[in-house]
Amino acid sequence: TEVRHAVASALAHSARHGAVSGSMLRRLIVLRNWLPETDRPGLDGAIQACRRTGVECASWPQSQVYEALASGIDGAGAQSIFVLAREGRRKAIGCLLVKAGVGVRDAWARHGLTRAEMEEFLDQVASGMEVFPISLEYVRLAAAHALAVNLATGTMPPFALLDFVETADLQGLQPETLPLERLLAMLEAEADPAALGSTAELLARSRAVVDRFGFLDSWFEEGAAVEQLLEGKRMARAKRVALVRESLLPEHATKWADRLARIALLLRHCEDEEPWQEFFVTAKEVLAGRTMAEIPLMSRVAEVTVDAYIASRSAGPMNGRRSV
Repeated sequence: TEVRHAVASALAHSARHGAVSGSMLRRLIVLRNWLPETDRPGLDGAIQACRRTGVECASWPQSQVYEALASGIDGAGAQSIFVLAREGRRKAIGCLLVKAGVGVRDAWARHGLTRAEMEEFLDQVASGMEVFPISLEYVRLAAAHALAVNLATGTMPPFALLDFVETADLQGLQPETLPLERLLAMLEAEADPAALGSTAELLARSRAVVDRFGFLDSWFEEGAAVEQLLEGKRMARAKRVALVRESLLPEHATKWADRLARIALLLRHCEDEEPWQEFFVTAKEVLAGRTMAEIPLMSRVAEVTVDAYIASRSAGPMNGRRSV
């Protein structure tokens, strides 16, 4: 906080001496609400000093986003979002890493890329993770929610977030939390009423997505609770799975309902038709307290939890499988 206050004071001093450009002023205005409330008065002083000295706010950079991609959300709640943009004859890439409970964890952008460099980058991304073509509306929703989480947790967003926002043409981006209840209501409003009329059918259809998405391999519980539940018990894998599913997962129902609902939001905003309603209904049923054994996606979480526990016991404490 002291450093941020000192920087704001230095910016105000520079503004009074004509050393703040229009682009700097535009960026100060953009990030003002990204900061904790206690830091805003100092920044407001710098902005006012710019205006008193006649600094004209620069226009928003010219960037034409032509594609956006997002990874699935992994077991730790982390997700990568990419935007591809044209900047004149060259291309640019922006990347955002968001994480549940943290907010925006990392951001960067690369400019002046050739078509060959862009294609090479996309090949690297595709070989390393499962990505989905998404709408720019999803990018804005995810970024705004992540910024709100940053504020709530006191985690400052990275410096390069400004570069990403300009590359992604997210003009006017402000922190806006999307809590689970509001998210579910949003999805409910967009769902097909005829399909939602049969919860049992949608849950049955969700069995088909269990093995479809690679990111589900990272959805598992770990830590002391799993150790206490499974350690020292001699039983078959199926019984361990049932124990995790019936005893442990209900204690974390809200976390998993949130994860399921955010996947539903992601798939809802994909360019291709994806089974988002299955994830949405599963989220609702998990939150409503339906027995986990009746929910295929949660049975999958229980199975992966047991497999991860067994792998960690076999590999030793330093080499066990962990979610990212």
